[in-house]
Amino acid sequence: MFFKEVTMKKSLGINLAELKGGEEESEQALAKIYIEKPPDEETLRLKGKLYALISLASADSLKLKDFLDKALEELKIEYYGDTQDNVLKSLERGIKKAYFYVQAEIQAKGILTEGVDFNIVVAILWGNVLYLGQLGLTKVAILREGNLKFIGETEGFSKDIKSETSRVRLSSGLIHEKDFLILGTTQFWEAFPPESIKTYLLGYPLGQAVKLLTEKLGKDQSQALVKNRALVAGLFLNFEFKIFPTQEESLSIITPERLLQSPSRANVLTKLKSLFSLKKVAGLVPVKAGKGLLSSASLPLKANLGKGAAVLRDKARWLKQRLMRFLVIVLPSLKERMQEEEPEVYLKKPATGNPRSFLLLAFLLIVILAVSLFVTLKNKGRAQDHQKFQTLVTKAQENLKESQRVSLSETEKKNKLEEAQSLLSGTSSLNLNQEDGEQLKELKTEIEKGLYKVFSVQEEVVFDLSSIDKNAAPTGLSENEGKLYLLDRIKANLYQVDLVSKKTESFSFNQEEVGKPTLLAVNPQGVFLLSLDRGVSKFSPQTNGFALVIEKDDAWGEVADFDSFYSNLYLLSPSQEQIFKYVPLEAGFSNHLQFLNEPGGADLQKGVALTIDGSVYVLAADGQVFKYAAGKRQDFSLKGFDLGFKKPSRIFTQTDFKEIYILDSEHKGVAIFDKDGNYVKLVQNDGWNNLLDLWVDAKEENLYLLSQTKISKVGLK
Repeated sequence: MFFKEVTMKKSLGINLAELKGGEEESEQALAKIYIEKPPDEETLRLKGKLYALISLASADSLKLKDFLDKALEELKIEYYGDTQDNVLKSLERGIKKAYFYVQAEIQAKGILTEGVDFNIVVAILWGNVLYLGQLGLTKVAILREGNLKFIGETEGFSKDIKSETSRVRLSSGLIHEKDFLILGTTQFWEAFPPESIKTYLLGYPLGQAVKLLTEKLGKDQSQALVKNRALVAGLFLNFEFKIFPTQEESLSIITPERLLQSPSRANVLTKLKSLFSLKKVAGLVPVKAGKGLLSSASLPLKANLGKGAAVLRDKARWLKQRLMRFLVIVLPSLKERMQEEEPEVYLKKPATGNPRSFLLLAFLLIVILAVSLFVTLKNKGRAQDHQKFQTLVTKAQENLKESQRVSLSETEKKNKLEEAQSLLSGTSSLNLNQEDGEQLKELKTEIEKGLYKVFSVQEEVVFDLSSIDKNAAPTGLSENEGKLYLLDRIKANLYQVDLVSKKTESFSFNQEEVGKPTLLAVNPQGVFLLSLDRGVSKFSPQTNGFALVIEKDDAWGEVADFDSFYSNLYLLSPSQEQIFKYVPLEAGFSNHLQFLNEPGGADLQKGVALTIDGSVYVLAADGQVFKYAAGKRQDFSLKGFDLGFKKPSRIFTQTDFKEIYILDSEHKGVAIFDKDGNYVKLVQNDGWNNLLDLWVDAKEENLYLLSQTKISKVGLK
């Protein structure tokens, strides 16, 4: 079978050059450039190609090359080893793995890490998307349209700086044609100011520009440069897009070899001496046939068929011809022969056995042909559906990536995501295999997260309650003077966790005096516990003692939540449609005061939680939030949360906060709104099960969450 195929598509071309300050290996300072890719094409397709620049300096003599090579190997294993996680998360883990390896090896040699300077920058190219991970003082610059800026300062790149021990900084963005990307050590940027780099790159071809920069470096004999020459290293990448044929534009011309060899069909073969031209349709390009090219008369009109489809069609036609020839020619001939050769002695017996056998054989052949045609058409349909699916998915992925550009407005991002979602809706009529179905599900989830502003976050466990008591029943979470407090209503314990030292203390109380508290509130005066059988008790951190300060009041009815604002205490009573307020006196507290001028009605009957920033916000079981000020209902509502609440249970804000935080255990996260009620985002973690309460620090930098077994911390910035 002879095939000829022409395809056209775009490809990102990369020109690169390296600049090294010193070729000699030093035992106290070294910088190396690495260009790596995984051994298999599938991992390369999923995780891209890796470009790394690593430098290491030490006051002690070490085999630095071995350190750097091994650090890179640790990075590659971590990054390429997990093809399921996204690029930035894998890259962050890989850089940390390299960092911790160097730290551990240096400490094992008895060398203080304070005297070691380790820096690394890694660039991942995945199509025309660039991902960057940086640790230490390395810098990456991009030269675009005559402007050179460091990544993090240029439009089109997102920046996510982690304030952790390993100081990993992550960035991502789209590469444009004719961009220059420069990875350089600190010493590189000291030797070559940005304006100097720009002048050379714009004035000369890349190879010549780097050669001139290297010569300039060799002539520079300044004391600082001579001392740090081994640390001067830079990697230059220049991008250009090249055009060549794509699969969608392919044209297959198929000429079965057997047609050329069959004399009985020579009359259907013709020589094509002019352009083989077709009316232009999507996916086709005109192709000039070579001199003497032979073709079946039936094939040129089907030039838009793929190779597989044409082969299967030809096979089916061949089977049909053979069967018809058998039925028309062979069967009658066999029947006549049987009748001629049959002895007269057997004329008394029915001579029906052999013809029936042949009819049965013919029937079986027809069935086989029908099944073959059915399978052929089914496979053809699946192949076409798979091709349509891949086209829709590719376009949807492109829109998803575009939506992640920080330069886009919220409206533009939403439009891109809605377009991606619309493209995927076109897959509903396709017959997909299991692999395509799983890919579709994952992509839909990712698009929905972008559309609904859902952010998956990583947690840090601040307090593991299960390590102390697996049967604990925690409730209530609050903070005072750098200490978190949580209540264990079953064990009659109050836990105190120091946020700085992570030290944990437990204070037991007498349930005969305090009752069985279920709610917790904290203010500068102390920690207050509310029990429906005794009232409100106060725990004093100064004396570590508990004392009843407000007797139980039958007027409370059902109490859904309990909070404090300055020194005042507030109780939410849905059954009484009221918020009760207590004001501190010289000795104890006042009698209960009704905060609302009139009962809150049906709205307050649905209340499950409250929070106070001067105004009082009441969260209802259906996710509505009602705002009250000076005892009156205010015009306020939540807007833009298209996902909708499933099981909202806690609400939190403070006076100087810009945002309101609402816990939803079914969403496994916290929905965040501004003070005007506009939806901002949803932070979630699939491992957050049985969330009970939340608290946010005064700068709105960290979110603390209480679950059945632990207190977790999540960065909000």
